[in-house]
Amino acid sequence: MAWRLNLGAGGRFMSEASGWVNYDIRRLPQLTVQGDIRKLPFKDNTFQIVFARDVIEHVSRRHVIPTIQEIWRVLAPRGRAEIITPNLDTIISEYSNKVFDANELVRLLYGQADYEENVHKVGMTPELIADALDYYGFPKEAVTITPRLLGAARHNMMVLLGKGQA
Repeated sequence: MAWRLNLGAGGRFMSEASGWVNYDIRRLPQLTVQGDIRKLPFKDNTFQIVFARDVIEHVSRRHVIPTIQEIWRVLAPRGRAEIITPNLDTIISEYSNKVFDANELVRLLYGQADYEENVHKVGMTPELIADALDYYGFPKEAVTITPRLLGAARHNMMVLLGKGQA
């Protein structure tokens, strides 16, 4: 039985035998379900875990919160969603301090652009996403934002959503 959702699976497929549904906008060989993340074809409260790495930045700014609301909708009570997305604060700071060059800046800001959907349409900071989630009524106790990850993912932030955590 599927109880975990891998949104924007791309080339990072999770084992279906371990309960994962792999979801992406493109038709890919190991994909479980193909579709748009802005309108998920699943019933409310379906998944205990929703993993969305490097995907939310591919929707337009006006669709970010509705897409997060869709993730929240399919998240089961006591479930957890992990949304990992580039952090503009970190990217701009590192570029300003000459940690990387302009080519890397363009890649981080706009995406790989190696296929039509693989472009970034929005940039976010921890403050922007926290303010937006607060404005749209997400319970403060349900949201945790880690502004900087480690290693190769250091330019990313993680937004954790916990639905009814004890």
